[in-house]
Amino acid sequence: MVAVAAERSGWAHTKPGQGRALGLAAHRSFLGSVAAVVDVEVDTQGQVRIPRVDLVVDAGRVLYPERVQAQCAGAAVFAASVALMGEITAAKGQIPPSNYHDDPVARLTEAPYETHVHLLPSHDVPAGVGEPGVPPTIPALCNALFAATGKRMRQLPMKNTKLT
Repeated sequence: MVAVAAERSGWAHTKPGQGRALGLAAHRSFLGSVAAVVDVEVDTQGQVRIPRVDLVVDAGRVLYPERVQAQCAGAAVFAASVALMGEITAAKGQIPPSNYHDDPVARLTEAPYETHVHLLPSHDVPAGVGEPGVPPTIPALCNALFAATGKRMRQLPMKNTKLT
């Protein structure tokens, strides 16, 4: 699966440079597996842009491929939201954000510009596809940022880390 992700995303043939790099990670849960490759750009002010995300998904037998692709594309946007700006704080034993309006979601400028979902053919039982795209996308983004900047992400959200 990781080899398929490297091939389909161009990871194996792309060298980091000029604030741009690819990162790769994989995850297994809910009877399925997902490998993620994230292409990231960091400008001279430390602003992060995600031109492309490739997700290779082994979800067993896929009954509705368009729905699986939509779930995975949503997972890539949610992963960008969590990694770049998602934060839970506590004050006086309570969580101050009261609802979703206090929780930022990646907008067009922060979300992946392109998401490519590659479904692997399988005759296994259907697996979960809603959550498994998130866990590998975040470390793939962190790996890409390290390759692009030389800085390791030691905490999330990334908005608290200076990348320049």
